Amino acid sequence: MAAKATKTKPPRLSKPSRPAKLRTAGKTAASRATGKTLRGAKPPVKKAATPSPCIIAGIGASAGGFQSAVDFLKKIPPRTNLALVLVTHLDPTHESKLAELLGKATKMPVREITDGEQVQPAHVYVLPSNFDVILEKNRTLKLTRRVRDGQPHMPVNTFFRSFATVEGSNAIGVILSGTGSDGTAGLSAIKAAGGRTFAEAEKTAK
Repeated sequence: MAAKATKTKPPRLSKPSRPAKLRTAGKTAASRATGKTLRGAKPPVKKAATPSPCIIAGIGASAGGFQSAVDFLKKIPPRTNLALVLVTHLDPTHESKLAELLGKATKMPVREITDGEQVQPAHVYVLPSNFDVILEKNRTLKLTRRVRDGQPHMPVNTFFRSFATVEGSNAIGVILSGTGSDGTAGLSAIKAAGGRTFAEAEKTAK
């Protein structure tokens, strides 16, 4: 008696799985097409824009130029790329409240200069009494104690000369009323460096 033939079922073939890289690539491509960020995927990192360096304007004035300084600040928008350094003639024996008073004329921060601070845009820096100031190469403000040698005190010329050396053609010098001869040599230094200079008109000077 012949043996019955046993039917052998062919083995099941599993469907080939797609490589993980291809699946990831497909999902990434789909997310680009739909504009949606997939769950668990990190959004692209945007590079922060590099801020442009601020423009510095040096302003020379004396106690008689207070109102001119107030009027000047009122014309400067608070959101500006301009930094203002105000150098004035002050009584060396009294603490100045000039920064506090000028702060009422603008929304920009107004403060007395501290030694070694770096100039920032949309700020107003006021020279404290009994000091001179110069601008150094890294755009920091360097205070030095006023020298009493019997010679006329020329804080505006002192700052403007250093300003012209550091900033060159980018320097902007402004002279308000009441400075006498102080500032004349400083403006000449700025002009020689290729910078721009301005002086208050006589009809508005007080």
